[in-house]
Amino acid sequence: MKALPFLAALAVLGAFPAQAQDLDWRFRTSPGHSHLVYGPEGSDVGDLWFRCRDASSRIVVAFNVERRIGVELRGTTYYDEAGRPAPWPVRVTVASGQHRAALSGQAHHDEAREASFITADFPMGGPVLSAFGRSGEFSASAFGETTSTPRAPAELVRQFLEACQP
Repeated sequence: MKALPFLAALAVLGAFPAQAQDLDWRFRTSPGHSHLVYGPEGSDVGDLWFRCRDASSRIVVAFNVERRIGVELRGTTYYDEAGRPAPWPVRVTVASGQHRAALSGQAHHDEAREASFITADFPMGGPVLSAFGRSGEFSASAFGETTSTPRAPAELVRQFLEACQP
């Protein structure tokens, strides 16, 4: 069996999730904000996303994890098993190449996936972002789960980082 017909058959049978086929790196701006996303077309969220208020010198990184923390919805707020309301504090590790940084982050309930997403805010500069700017490699971890995305195109990373600088 040739590889192309075999892969096409798997796609038709649903072996590859349709949403995974549409993921790609995208840079976009909206009034006063910039976004760098590994996700579906037209979305500001995905498997890994960055945003900043233009010229703010601060970046927010966000990513999905499978761990579900929110177990009860009261009104519009999710609570964890201990009765604490969202968002929940979490330790986040970001890395690019051999550079790593530990950040304080927050876990949020992701109602659409019945899982969680993590956010962490950090300043521009530093070795992790510098390495990301050079290589396009970036990973983020929380709860023992680490993002898995392809390298971001250097031009998109450059555009994003330039938009975030004062």
